[in-house]
Amino acid sequence: MTTSCESPRSGTTHNPWDLDRSPGGSSGGSAAAVAAGIVPVALASDGGGSLRVPAAFCGLVGLKPSRGLLPQRVQGWEGGATEGVVTWTVRDTAAVVSRLAAPDPLAWQVPSSSPDLLADLDRAPDPLRVGLLTRSSDARIAVDAACVAAVEDVADVLRSQGHTVVALDPPDEGAELMDLYPGVVIPAWLQQTPLDHPELLQPYIHRVMAQADGLSAADYVRAAVRVRALARATTAALFRDVDVVLTPTTATRVPAVGVVLDELARQAPSRESVVYERTLAFTTVPSMIGVPALTLPTHLDDDGLPLGTQLVAPQAARTVSCGSVRSSSATTPGTGAGRRTTPTPDPPGTPPVPAAVPTTRCTTRRNEIPMTSRTPRRAARTGLPRTLAVTSTLALTAGLAACSSGSDTDTGSGDDASGDLSGRTLTVAVYAGSWGESFTEAFVEPFEEDTGATVELVPGGPADWLTALRSTQGGTPAYDVVAFTPNVIPSAVSAGVVAELETDRIAEFDQLNSVLVEQSNVDGTQYGVPLTVGSTGIAYRTDQVDEPPTAWSDLLDPAYCGHVAVSPLTFNTGVEFLAGLIDEAGGTITNPDDVDAAFEQLETLADCASAFPADGTSVETALANGDAWVAAHWDGRAFVQQNQGEPIGYSYPESGSVGALTSLFVAEGTEEEDLAYEFLNYVASSEYQPVFSEGTWYAASNDENVYPAQFDEQIASGEGAYDDFVWVDYEAITPQLPDLQARWQQIFG
Repeated sequence: MTTSCESPRSGTTHNPWDLDRSPGGSSGGSAAAVAAGIVPVALASDGGGSLRVPAAFCGLVGLKPSRGLLPQRVQGWEGGATEGVVTWTVRDTAAVVSRLAAPDPLAWQVPSSSPDLLADLDRAPDPLRVGLLTRSSDARIAVDAACVAAVEDVADVLRSQGHTVVALDPPDEGAELMDLYPGVVIPAWLQQTPLDHPELLQPYIHRVMAQADGLSAADYVRAAVRVRALARATTAALFRDVDVVLTPTTATRVPAVGVVLDELARQAPSRESVVYERTLAFTTVPSMIGVPALTLPTHLDDDGLPLGTQLVAPQAARTVSCGSVRSSSATTPGTGAGRRTTPTPDPPGTPPVPAAVPTTRCTTRRNEIPMTSRTPRRAARTGLPRTLAVTSTLALTAGLAACSSGSDTDTGSGDDASGDLSGRTLTVAVYAGSWGESFTEAFVEPFEEDTGATVELVPGGPADWLTALRSTQGGTPAYDVVAFTPNVIPSAVSAGVVAELETDRIAEFDQLNSVLVEQSNVDGTQYGVPLTVGSTGIAYRTDQVDEPPTAWSDLLDPAYCGHVAVSPLTFNTGVEFLAGLIDEAGGTITNPDDVDAAFEQLETLADCASAFPADGTSVETALANGDAWVAAHWDGRAFVQQNQGEPIGYSYPESGSVGALTSLFVAEGTEEEDLAYEFLNYVASSEYQPVFSEGTWYAASNDENVYPAQFDEQIASGEGAYDDFVWVDYEAITPQLPDLQARWQQIFG
């Protein structure tokens, strides 16, 4: 819970570099064990710096990965707490994380794929724009001059290796984020955590928990929503003009044992906790926004103690494409980037290390990764030792962003008054994964090639994008073009964050399917350009299900008990399954009696549901892993799994599939309106849409599209194909969704 690793009850963990110094916390035990040579690698958790601070103080590589890259049982602190590792080298970190990475069905922000970080380290480097940040988002926190000098030294090394380094100011949103997170989110989470012996907690923990006493549920929800909005805005601001950000890991040198604990004994963590606040000055924001952050042991201070440098990358950057950089060979003689160096003799006073553990092996399912345990190495000088060339870590940080494929981009902007689009940047919010890759290939690449403009893709989900647009309303919107699904469209229109569509500026608008066009308008006013349409039906495992299900109610069959995935109503598929049940019974989702009847059906699944996927990737994972045999799912994604050889079948319910649509909208107030409309012409075009459909296996909106034979055999498309779809009336149902989700929660817990 703190950046110290000591307590009156459990004792004190000491720093192997100097027993009178703290190893940092709260994962100080993990870092001390690795630094002392007891183990070659240790797991640790990080909810604001609890991994990176100990790694920095103990002279180690410490990685807080992208949110959702490593699975964990609890998504604590609004997703701010994540698992990670501490090791001696970048290469060890890459090896371990590559083995541990797996889809996390609990995460609300999930990378598109598990990265091969070792491969990223060995690929040729591209020049990057590096943002140098030496001031905390909280202007009241002073940064130690030694920490600033160290990170500036690293910046000079990066410049010498061909990277561009520019000075950054902390994002304006970061200060509020740093207040809300420890002031509301953490106290509330601590207070609701079940405790067997609360009397054993230290007094400062009780004081933190007491900060939540005056909070109502509504206060917390408002704070949580605000945190997410600020996180989106902070991310956008932080990486608007750079590929990665370079900071000191901490704003303080390694403190003595007892300093932080003494501060916290006098008051709960606050601005008066000077050393405590300095330890977290640069690590808190990356945790809250969910991006990967890596601390490196680049320097020693005048006392011979480690100073860490932190690299932070976007969650899914196209400007830092996977494998775009690798380790540099320009290292100190006798050393190799990302490899261990021969330890120098330990000076007098170095803590003893058990002689019986000079080497250990880390065994995985697939192979064995040799790792050498060693004692803390004291360099002969206090400048940059370069035992790890800094650029070797850029590959790792970029890989951990779980980036989408695509060409590198330039974030420069041109003159809006000019008819020339070259050099200008359009920010587009769309899905990641194969959807984003296909979107890039079909629309972004030809648009960039033809116009000379750049498209910057921002991955995520409709709810987060809507929150980000609301948070920037009245100023420059977070995005110029945004993808929304029908469940979000009414809210986006009522909030005034999307502009009415000038349909005469879309050359092929009249070729777009009339049913899909209607689903992209509100009260007869057109707002969106429909792009991709799928239908929600029933996916099932062909190796477990003998007779394909033909009705929505088949998911209630006792034969599937213990093997049914049921999505919450916060996710489109959950609402679409509910709508399918209601329509099959001859009702409507706007009729309370019909809704009650459907919930009675859901109650029969209370003890039979095996998974509760809250996004499309999680549905795929549940089916692929066998956690579920049947699930409401989108046809395109199911057929992709099937075509890849997985034992997945798909049924369109006889009563009718539920339509699923994604449309693109121009953000209200965008300064790139002409660029946005030019791009939407590519999105609506029958020339480019089939490329997207072949990548996603979803039909697209232009009725003139020509698809491959296999696609036509599996996917219904074109005029008349969607006339019998069940479409959820989200305008009517959206105000009821909180109550409906509460009922769902009562059933499934």
